[in-house]
Amino acid sequence: MVNYIKREAWGRHRIGLFGSLICAIIFIGVFYLYCVSAMVMETVNRNQNFQNLQVIKREYQALEKNYLDILSIFNLEYAYSLGFVSGNSLSYVSKQTPVAQSGGYDKAIR
Repeated sequence: MVNYIKREAWGRHRIGLFGSLICAIIFIGVFYLYCVSAMVMETVNRNQNFQNLQVIKREYQALEKNYLDILSIFNLEYAYSLGFVSGNSLSYVSKQTPVAQSGGYDKAIR
């Protein structure tokens, strides 16, 4: 009886189960292809980003070299040629009388 029920259940649902199995295999295959293609696309994008980064690094190095070349122009001889003079002696400004004098305000408050 048990064998009859197993055979009868399998017989009735054989087409549905087989179709479900085929659909599951197709779905897994399509999902696998999607994942592989996504990984390939990410790898291509990463390689393009590395190439762009190398181009930007070369541009940055050229700009930095240009900056250092321009900066090397500004030295003491260049400053003297523009008319700057070095101050050898130090000078200070001072006043003999106190700046903050008491104008009698403290007496007026008391």
